[in-house]
Amino acid sequence: MSKAKTEIIYRTVSLTVWKRLLPILLYAGLVSVTGCAGINKEITKNLYPFKSSKKGEIRYHSDMKYKLTDVGLKQMDFAGPVCAGNVEAYYQQGLQNQAECIANKTTAILSNVEKKTGLQISYKTKFYLIRLDIIPQNFDISFKDIDPNFCIPLFVEAGNESCESIITENILYPSPCVHELAEMSLVFRRDSGRVMPDFGWILPWPNISNQTRWFREGFANYAGYLAYETIRPDINLKDPYAALKIYLYPFSSLSKVRKKLFAWNNYSSSNLDNDYYNASLGLFLLIRNLFGEQAIREIILNINTQDYLNGQDLIRIVNEVLGTDIEKLAENFYFPRTGLKTEMLTPATTLNEGLDVAEGLFVNDVEPNSLADKAGIKKGDVIQKVEDKPIINNLDFELAILDALDRKAVKLTVWKKENREIAELQLPID
Repeated sequence: MSKAKTEIIYRTVSLTVWKRLLPILLYAGLVSVTGCAGINKEITKNLYPFKSSKKGEIRYHSDMKYKLTDVGLKQMDFAGPVCAGNVEAYYQQGLQNQAECIANKTTAILSNVEKKTGLQISYKTKFYLIRLDIIPQNFDISFKDIDPNFCIPLFVEAGNESCESIITENILYPSPCVHELAEMSLVFRRDSGRVMPDFGWILPWPNISNQTRWFREGFANYAGYLAYETIRPDINLKDPYAALKIYLYPFSSLSKVRKKLFAWNNYSSSNLDNDYYNASLGLFLLIRNLFGEQAIREIILNINTQDYLNGQDLIRIVNEVLGTDIEKLAENFYFPRTGLKTEMLTPATTLNEGLDVAEGLFVNDVEPNSLADKAGIKKGDVIQKVEDKPIINNLDFELAILDALDRKAVKLTVWKKENREIAELQLPID
């Protein structure tokens, strides 16, 4: 409730209460006759109707949160670290094999990111495997007095301690942690060449901003996406958390944000962030789609030769490498608005909705007269393929549509809830 609204209600209540209390206060002189109990009875009788209502409100709120600081981390007992490349994994009793698995997989992920992007990850990564009875989904982690490396806790559920479980149950792994490692290595290189972070005056004028955020976040999101691609064959995609670790609407957001993405900075309104984060990933995936993976590597290798860069420098480098105008490319980017509201199909949704399929993209809603509506997609359907590409989550769907943008329509393989059969539908996208 806002402060203004609270004050208005307070004044209304105050006036109403005083109107009701005024005649009651006249009874105060009669205390000797009626006694305090009499006055209390009159106050209660007059105020109770003011509170009566046929409607009520119930709120449930919990502040229960797992909190971890550097002080708390130092007080924990770890049996030892496992090292692989530039990765250390500290483990509690009985988790050595899992620590080795995490260290090796992370090393493979970072090696793949470096190979495909040309960026050298310049920070050592330290994982801390922490066993708990229940993995917290609501946590507050703050490390202030710790060595200048990248530290991340990974929670292990007691009794469910496989490496795959650790990977799929921790929302900080792998994409978010790779995102942070890539951005830190891009901004704070330990050798020559860096993309400077945004900076600006606190005062409204002059407002100075380098506007490099579109590149920093976009590249870091792309690195996180590569992490997802690297580890995807090894994780159970039926797990609902797998789809929460990356941005799932890159091209829809890019077609909405367009050229405004290049003015995004650290001081932009926070309500823009979701679309802009997604759009920044969409831009890098679009570059890969149109110009090849090597183009992004060439951009980074060019950046590595520079001492200082701002937003316009980055645009110039990207334009030179790609031989195009990246701002116009974003401004003119088209992606169909299908009218679908979807989510990754999970075991819970399968059971709750009584579905006969276990994988795909569940349709929560369809806008009337939209492209999806015209194609015959209904609420409760499950999209399983676009052309011949299996669809698990929204990112799969958007990537498949991107590959088919030169067509007027794409073939969808859909499990139809109304007749519980598989159907092939044509979704118009032109």
